[in-house]
Order: sequence, then structure tokens, then C-alpha cells
Amino acid sequence: MPELITDFVRNGGTYMVVTAMDGLHSNQISRIQHAMLSSVNIPNLLRLDVREVDFAVSLHYEITGNRMLSQCLKQEKIGMAELYGLLLQAVTVLDDCKQYMLSQDKFLMDEDHIFVEESLATGTLHFAYIPITAPLMEESTSKRLITLITRMMTAVTVIEGTGIQQLLRFCSDELFSVTELKKLLLRLLLEDHPSKSVDNTAAGKSVVVQPSSQSSVTIKEYMPPPPSPSPGAAVTPPMRFSHGHEPSKLFAEIGDSDQEEDNNGENEEKSSKKTYFLLGALLAIAMIWKLIYFDHPASLSMIICIVMTVLIVVVFASLLSGKWSLAGYLKLRNNKSDESGDLSQQKEEGLLLDKGWRWNEPLNDLSGIFPGHADILSPALSNRGEIPPPTQESAVNLAPAPPPPRTVLLNRRTAQGSEAGIPAHSEAAFSLDRIAPEAERAESIPLSPGSFVIGRSEEMVQYVDRTAGVSRAHAELMIRSGECSLKDLGSRNGTRLGGEVIAPYKEYPLNPGDSFMIAECTYTLRRTSW
Repeated sequence: MPELITDFVRNGGTYMVVTAMDGLHSNQISRIQHAMLSSVNIPNLLRLDVREVDFAVSLHYEITGNRMLSQCLKQEKIGMAELYGLLLQAVTVLDDCKQYMLSQDKFLMDEDHIFVEESLATGTLHFAYIPITAPLMEESTSKRLITLITRMMTAVTVIEGTGIQQLLRFCSDELFSVTELKKLLLRLLLEDHPSKSVDNTAAGKSVVVQPSSQSSVTIKEYMPPPPSPSPGAAVTPPMRFSHGHEPSKLFAEIGDSDQEEDNNGENEEKSSKKTYFLLGALLAIAMIWKLIYFDHPASLSMIICIVMTVLIVVVFASLLSGKWSLAGYLKLRNNKSDESGDLSQQKEEGLLLDKGWRWNEPLNDLSGIFPGHADILSPALSNRGEIPPPTQESAVNLAPAPPPPRTVLLNRRTAQGSEAGIPAHSEAAFSLDRIAPEAERAESIPLSPGSFVIGRSEEMVQYVDRTAGVSRAHAELMIRSGECSLKDLGSRNGTRLGGEVIAPYKEYPLNPGDSFMIAECTYTLRRTSW
């Protein structure tokens, strides 16, 4: 599998250039797929131009007028119906690729290689296809779709219903199929619009559509019972259906099938608990990375996200392995409080407490459990000499307390230097001097480490510039390790660096003294020191 690298250029338009780390040779390109992409206008695919110089090949995808999906997810909000519609576009592309002799594993399905035309809620997704002969992706299609779903969930305002759970559960199933996933998305879209449901009561009957977790739909038809015969009237033979069954036998068969479906539903509910744990863990990890790292990328935030992700994985693995049985423990505690006083149950509870937990051990040394707080906790529990077992209210958090994090000096001066009033070391920092056409003097803007976005939307940027021609999220400065870079976020009017319009989504190094222009305003980078 070749390791791909991506670049962006402007040459009569905006192009995304994809090549391999070691270079792509012309014999690695599939001639059939290249000819198909060049001769046929395939829906939802970026137009591809294969350029070859001395047998070295680079793939140029035209993205003029389109915006990167990762930026749209940060700038816009959508509802559940819009999410299903966007996912349906992605699944449709994968499902129809065989008609054009393309392979599902050659699509770049991450948010940095998918582009949106117009707004995210009503726009069209465009995908990049790599026409090479070697395998491109080691991950399966279902895993890539799970990643795409979790990333797109961050842009949903309110997550309603069980649609997300059904999608993730289906993608995690061994019998995953792109065609069946497409049917599931269509059904979720119909459920999101109740006005499209069928309700036929004109002929004295009602049709009730009951969606299930599978792709099938159960339809039950209820008919009024026949009128009772009057005295002296001729008795009519029992009504029979076209297949020869009497109504009583047919309804008995339906009752048996309903009971069987209920039993299957109970078994499915038990087996789906693990899936719900998995979905909750994935959602928690996605929200942690979104709120802590992606919004404010820095080394410290990355370390925090990694530690929290590891903790969530450990808790999830413990729940699946059965080491932490919350329901079993609560049941034992409730039964112990009853007046029956079953001795065998008390023994079982004692084994559970002795084997898995330390609630009945003496507090001989609190320093290992609560570092730095043993002097506070010891007098409070000296009368009992043991840690009391938690009540039902406090037994919710059965996870052992994680080890305390290392002490980090967040101040940029050491304690000795702070007391003396002199910094122990000097650390580089940056600021921006903004000069507007109507301003008399420059405005100084301090820059903090991490991402610093300039635009006119107060909800998405760190500095608001309401000058005409500035996009909602126009440009981003990334400050890391004493270095600074500039990236245009697909703005409509572009960003000028050194008098030239830079390519969107490409990072350009920015040195102290360099100036760039957004609309009619000039920004100059300055170096300061703490």
C-alpha cells in the first residue's frame, strides 16, 4: 500500500495534488480505471487529471469552488435528516462504483479528501478516487464508514432517535453490505419525515408499518371481525383465504410468530448491550478529541486526549470482560438488606467484595490510595477503621480511581524565577500587527499557541474581522514550537502572501516580518518574548 501525500496548488483553478511518498510510477496506474474516469462523467467524483513527467505520475483533482469537508464540519451545523442525506451520497458512490469498473477500497473516505459543493446541509459531496493497481486501504469499507460517521456526528446540533446506533451497529456487523446500508439510510430518511407514512383507512382497514432494527419492514393488516349471524339465519361456512387456511388458524399462526419475534427481540436486546457500550465509547472519544484537541491543537491537549482515550478503552474492556458487574452488585446489596437473610447469598456477596474490591480493608496506609490527602482522610475514618461500602447512589462509579496525573507547571516561569520577578528562560511568542485602510495606526493582536482563526463569524474564529470580503472562517494561523504557519480555509476571495494568492488548505511557513492580506487589511507577524 503506497503512502500518499497531499498538496494544493493554484493553476487556472484550485487543485488537490495526490502522489506517493516514494513517487507514483506510470505502471502503477490502472489504465482501465484511468480511461473510465477520463471518458465518463461519474456522479459525485472529483474530476481527475493524471500528469506524467519522466514516468513519475501525480494525480490532480479539481476542487475549484468546493470546500473541504473537515472545515465545513467545524463551521456549519446540520440536523439528522441532513446527516442521513450526506451519508447516503457516500454510500451511493460506493454502491454504484462497480458499474464503472471501480473498486470500493480506492476511494479516499476521510474528511480531508472529501469536498462539499455549496452549503453542508444542501450541498453535494465529491470524492477522490485513486486509480492504482495496488491495494490502497488496509481498513475495510465498514470501518472507514464508521470513522466517517463519527466525524460527521460532531456537526449535528441534536442527535435524536436511534438512527446513529443502527448505522454503527450495522457497520460493525459481520454481514455488512453497502447495498443493505443504503436501504437502511433510505428507511431512516423516510422515518424522519412522518408525512410520507402510509395510512389507509378508507376501506375499513389500517396498515401499520413497524420499523425494526434490521432492513426489513413488518406490515400487519387488521380487519374487522365478521358480524354475528341473526337467529334463524343460514350459517355460512368459515371464511377461508386463498391459501386454504381458516382465519382462526391463521391468527393462531400470527400469534405464534409474534411470540417468537418477542423472544428474538429479548435476545437481541441482551446481545446489543455490548454494542451500546461500544457506541458510547466511540462517541465519548470523538467528543473528547473534537472539544479538546481539534478546536485547540497543542501538545498538552493531545496528551490529555490520549490519556482520556486510554482510560475509556480500559473501562470499556473491563465492562465487556465482566470484571465490573454493576447490576450484579446492586442486586446483591438489595437482597442483603431484606429480612430473609439468605446465608448463601451473604457468602457470595462476601466473596465478591473480598475478591474484586477493597471496601473492607483497614486503612493502615492512605498514602497509596489518596496521595497527599492521608492526613485529611484518616481522622474522618479513624472511628471505623475501614472504608465503608458504597450505597446504591454512590455505587454508580465502580471504576477504580485512576492514578493522579503528573504535576505540570503551567506557568511559563519557574517558581524560583517567579519569586524573583525574573523569568528563568525566555520563550518565543508571536503577535500580529493589523493595518486597516481607514485605521490611523496598527492594531496589535497577541497570538496564543495552537490554532488561531481569522474571520467574520464570532462563533468560529479567535479574531473577528468584519471587513467586506472576509469569509466566516477565512484563514488559520498555527503556532507550535516557536514556529508559525498560515493556511487559507477555502475563502471566497482568497488570502495573499507576498503579493500572491495562496492555495487553500495548504500550510505556508510564516516568519517574523512576513505580511499577508485578507481583503483590504494587512497582517504582519511579529516576534515577542515572555
